[in-house]
This record gives sequence, structure tokens and C-alpha cells, in this order.
Amino acid sequence: MHNLAVAAMIVLAREPESLLGPGFQMSFAAVAGLIVLAGHGSVTPGAPRQRRPQPGLVRRVTAPLLAVGLTTLVCEMATGPFSIWHFQSIYPLGMIGNAMTLPFLSLVVMPAAVIGVALTPLGLDWPVWWVMGAATEPVLYVSMRIAATPHAVAGIAAPGSGALLCLSAAIVWFVTWRTPLRWLALAPGLAGVVLVQLTQPPDVLADRQGRGALVIHGPGRDAEGRRRVTLLGTPSSFTAEQWLRAIGDSRTAADPSLRTGARCDSLGCIAVRDDGGAVAWSRERRAMFEDCARADVVVSPHRAPAGCQAAVVLDRSALEQLGAASIRLHEGTATVKRARLAEENWPWTPSPPSRYRQPTRRFFNPSPAEAPERSLEAAASAPASAPGQTSQLQAEPHGEAPVEDAAALAN
Repeated sequence: MHNLAVAAMIVLAREPESLLGPGFQMSFAAVAGLIVLAGHGSVTPGAPRQRRPQPGLVRRVTAPLLAVGLTTLVCEMATGPFSIWHFQSIYPLGMIGNAMTLPFLSLVVMPAAVIGVALTPLGLDWPVWWVMGAATEPVLYVSMRIAATPHAVAGIAAPGSGALLCLSAAIVWFVTWRTPLRWLALAPGLAGVVLVQLTQPPDVLADRQGRGALVIHGPGRDAEGRRRVTLLGTPSSFTAEQWLRAIGDSRTAADPSLRTGARCDSLGCIAVRDDGGAVAWSRERRAMFEDCARADVVVSPHRAPAGCQAAVVLDRSALEQLGAASIRLHEGTATVKRARLAEENWPWTPSPPSRYRQPTRRFFNPSPAEAPERSLEAAASAPASAPGQTSQLQAEPHGEAPVEDAAALAN
């Protein structure tokens, strides 16, 4: 453990920023866990050695399998908190995959890598690389089969920093002590697990360009155990999948089920949450006159008209100052969390001077009313609404349209 601490100090002296990265955290946590596992049952220096009976055939066969299983379990437990924090996911079947691939990696791949590097100056390394490549084939095959298995990846909503601190403290305490005091690590560990379970994602997520938003309808889940969410607008696939991962959803941005629960036309979309709060995304500026009058949250890449009555307006002017934003709607109060702090003004992302000062808390008026309906046929033929007027467009919900039509609405 002292050598591990020295190695960590050397890495941090050269690259202090690596402390916050998943590579440093997961690597050193896994190695620390393996050191504790290897030290369990070891002989104390100076203590008399005791002769052990020769193991039987069954024990000789099962001991390596048990060692592989314990090694994988310890690594999963040590790296789990950081996997949840950085990637919002855990891998329940990882233990099986690692147990099946570790023999190839330990007995063939790693020794071949060492031998190949040693033979490279002599030009005799190519047979070793061929053997190494052949040994990686079953590893890749098992990995792909495990990844294709249902429930191979379990999404978990991004926890708060308090959960990570508790779980990290539990790991550090457990690997530091060698006496029974190490079991006091259960206290912060259990506290961290509880905080992870209590994590609640925001109710609305908006990208920094106003191209789209993700609406979480409420605490309930659908028939498949996923959060009921609706994707509005046309955010990039990367952005949409990062949103989904942050709330513990493993769907891709192209999943048609994400477009249900919204009513759309050529001018924009609107979705109503379980508490009655309406969230609108305005594709065109002329739609904002109507959306400002009927929605509680309005997201748009255009500038909102003066006097917009929505509780929270994330238009072009607001997003230039806020960056990406998240909104929590609770008991009539809207809380906006900004990704970009007011004092941030870096040379590569300059913040244009503006008088915009959005309060962090605003009020909205949830009601159990149905989502305002629009008609796609009317949207195609109706003239643009003049300032101060509201259109009477109706829209079919994506859920009632074929998948092809829903995709066309999204684009």
C-alpha cells in the first residue's frame, strides 16, 4: 500500500488534474482493493509459519476460479462509485465477462506484450504479436456477447457530490486500516448508497443553443421501468444521449419512444408534465407569441418577444449567458441551474456584454389541463401569427403518429 501511495503522489505531481479524472480514480481504487484482498490471510512478519495440508483435487480446480471471481468482485466494488459518477452506469454482468476473459489476458496477452516489446529491437517480434492478436479474439467475442445481453448495463441517475464523497471516504478508510476499525467504513458507505438512491434528476434540460429540451414528466416510470421522458426539438444525438445517461436511461437518441407525450407542428412542440406544467420548444419565433402565453417553460433558439409571460424563458439571449441549463419544477416554484457561471468569460468562449439577469427562482402555474392541441394541417396552411396574437393550431401527439411521421416531426 505504501508503494501505491508513492505512485499516486508521483502521478499527481506530474498531472495534478488527473485526480478528477476517471482513469486515476478507478485505477488506484481497483489496485488498492486488490492489495487488501491479497493481504487477507497473509502471514504477519515475524510470526511462525504454519504448515498447511496439501489441497485436494477439487480445491486445486476451484481455487483459481474463486480467485478470478473474488478479484473481479473486488474491482467492481472499488470502481463502482466512480463508474456511477462519471458514466452513470454499472455493469451487472461484468463479473461474468471478466471471469471468462481474464485467463486469456493473464496467461497469453500480457506475457506476449512483454516478450514482444523485448524482441522488437531484434526484429523477431512478429510471431509474438500474432499470438497476442489470436488471444484477443475470444476476449472481444465474449465482450460483444456480454454487451448484447439484455440488462448488461444498468443506468443510474447522476448522483450528487455528497454521494461520491461518502463512497470515496468509505473506500479510503477501508483500505487504510488493517485492524477491525476498517469496518467503520460501512457507515459512510451506506450513507453514500442511500444518497445515490435518493437522487432526483432535474425536470427539464435544455441545450446551450436552444435546439431542444428533455422533459421528465414526473417520478413515475413506464412499463419497462424507465423514466417517462419526452425529447423536444432537434438537439444533437450526443447531447440527447448525455441527458438520458444523466437520468439513468440507456436509450439512444433515435429511440421513437422518446417522442411520445408531445404535440408538435412545423412551428414547435409542447409537452405537459404530470403536475400540469407545460414545456414548449419553439422552432420559429412566431410560435413564441403563443407559447409564451400558455407554457410555463419556453425553450427556443430565437429571442423571445418582449413581455413573454412564461415563468422561465430560455431563449437565445438567456442561453448566451447561462449556457446549458436545467430546471426543477416543484410546488409551483421553478429553479434554474446554469452550466455557465456569470463570471466565466474565457478567451475561447467570450460572454457578450448583456444586461440579462435571470433570477434563479421563478413561479409557474401547474394545472391538470390537457396539453394544448394543434393540427398539423392547420399549421401548414395558417398564416404566421402577428405580434400580440395567438394562433389556434392543433397538433397530433407523436404517440398517435407512425414512427416515420414522428421522425419527420423531429427533423
